[in-house]
Amino acid sequence: MTPDDWYSAFAAYLQETPYWAQLARLFPPPKDATDGLERHRHLLGQAVLNPSLEAAIPKAIGAFTREALGVPARAQTAESEAAAAEIAQRGWTALPAYTPAQVETLRATLEPLPLRAKAGAARSADLDYAAAQAYNVAEYKVEDALAIPEVLDFVCEPTALAAAERYLDGPPMLLALVPWWSFPGHQARDAQLFHLDVDDHRFVKHFLYLTDVDDESGPHAYVEGTHRPEDYAAIIKRGAGREGQQRLYDWLFQTLRKSDADVEKATGKRPTLIKGPAGTRFLAMTRGLHKGVPPQSRPRLLLQATYGVSPAGVTPRQALPAEAAARLSPENRRLLWLFGAE
Repeated sequence: MTPDDWYSAFAAYLQETPYWAQLARLFPPPKDATDGLERHRHLLGQAVLNPSLEAAIPKAIGAFTREALGVPARAQTAESEAAAAEIAQRGWTALPAYTPAQVETLRATLEPLPLRAKAGAARSADLDYAAAQAYNVAEYKVEDALAIPEVLDFVCEPTALAAAERYLDGPPMLLALVPWWSFPGHQARDAQLFHLDVDDHRFVKHFLYLTDVDDESGPHAYVEGTHRPEDYAAIIKRGAGREGQQRLYDWLFQTLRKSDADVEKATGKRPTLIKGPAGTRFLAMTRGLHKGVPPQSRPRLLLQATYGVSPAGVTPRQALPAEAAARLSPENRRLLWLFGAE
């Protein structure tokens, strides 16, 4: 399947299923994948302040994925149900930590690999660890990471996937995978300033700290209860009159990077700093206001996977080695279909 096939099949499913007749009018058959993506992006923009629409689209996609594509539902546990409920309520949830041995194995396999420095959308040529420290952030390449069995185990970790599926209202698909270092000695830039993500209709990110993270070494800062349409509406209503509310709307959705002071003033909240020893793991819906605090004393290494419900503009790539794909269960091959698992 290609994204073109996916968008067309989803629109056809809505047209053929009476239960989704209202949504079918919003998703006409697309001309191609670009047209399908533009339609989904347009409706994502509408749903961001419409709780009913924001809830209905992921539910419809989940039904399509199970009924039309035959992707089975993952088994749920009390732990995954509780985690999903906590994401829905406050925007993030802790997961069981990795052991020191698991962390050591991951670091040992990642650290010899080349890095690419990140500045906005640009990437540098390959760098070793010493050269990469001249930059705020440097990433390992996804094709290198997916060749590591332990990284694939992280992407497919059952508790995280079950919680993600419950929160997403349908089978997740991997949209992005990135292991990266954040280095001290630099001014905050890009994702080290508060922002909100709009990766998909609904999505969640799986984080694993591979170094100890305290106040001085780059905690993830998250403003709880700023990830739902009703949360955005509540922020906007804090503005004085129509003009003040318009300013807050523009600030939320048109100001890409936001200062700490403006975030606290606009929301009336202080961020939660997610800290812990190497092995700390959590899921976060990063449509809530968040940032990676720039490390001051020690570099931070983390591994992050993004799970969503639609192709979301991801270009399929053969990043997954064939021998790794062969070891995956059918449901996890579907999870990684955008990375060459199917």
